[in-house]
Amino acid sequence: MDIIYQTSSNININVQSGNDESTLNNFTTNSDTALLRFAKLWLLIDWIFSVTEVGKKYNEAVKCLHGKMVNEIVKKKRMRETVDTRGINDEKPSLMDLLIQYADIRREEIVGEREIASIIFAGTENTSNACGYVVALLTENQHIQERVFQEQQDIFGDDILRPVRSDDLQRMMYPEQVGNCLLRSAVFSTIVAIIRHYIK
Repeated sequence: MDIIYQTSSNININVQSGNDESTLNNFTTNSDTALLRFAKLWLLIDWIFSVTEVGKKYNEAVKCLHGKMVNEIVKKKRMRETVDTRGINDEKPSLMDLLIQYADIRREEIVGEREIASIIFAGTENTSNACGYVVALLTENQHIQERVFQEQQDIFGDDILRPVRSDDLQRMMYPEQVGNCLLRSAVFSTIVAIIRHYIK
């Protein structure tokens, strides 16, 4: 979640260190509610969903998450209007920075259903699911896990708490291979499962 927020909108929330529990709680509410709506089909009807207690909590969580992003957009726009930001920051711009700079787009559209909010939600869910799948399979393959661990030790040494830099990622050759292999196998196994289901 920290990584997706940082890359998509350049917002530091530091959820892993417990600095922004409200964002994490609101995000968890959104995720849990999305699953609940598919489990209880009558909640897929918007007007029924909106009058339920679950719907009210969901709408409040969405309002808080969008409010945080809108405040960040307003802050970035003000800074861009008052200061010439070219050349000040050598870091790569986030998606939100690029939308503000080049697109003729309103702030509501940036945080709307098809923009930053959706990217953050989908990106966090997909990334966490993929990482969980990789970790689960690494525990069953100790020799591969040991090689991944050894490569991390070679990169970070004893300083395991330092931030990861882009050049660190370029050196993580074996973990990238493992991740790509497992993701391919996940897609392949899903297709095989669907084909088997329909053959039966």
